[in-house]
Amino acid sequence: MGKSKACSKSALKVAKSPGEDMKLLYIYGEAGMGKTHLLNSINNYIVENSKSLKVINITIYKVINNMINSISNDKNDLFNSEFYNADVLVFDNLQDIN
Repeated sequence: MGKSKACSKSALKVAKSPGEDMKLLYIYGEAGMGKTHLLNSINNYIVENSKSLKVINITIYKVINNMINSISNDKNDLFNSEFYNADVLVFDNLQDIN
């Protein structure tokens, strides 16, 4: 099985039963390989087929900006609750943390 097919198979497995067989899926690769497209596909599948789950799809840039704003405005609880109340977290651009 090729890498692309294995990645697609894992993505579909996560999308069909979030948090069951696989609790974490980390997709990595060079720019332009379709990582964001695949993450959005997972997100859309879960939203459409598991309507009771709260899904957050967010880039790491927005996470950092929200964290800074929460700290600046002394609203850490608001920042934390956004993520603690989610059933599924889809993070994009994690490779840009440094």
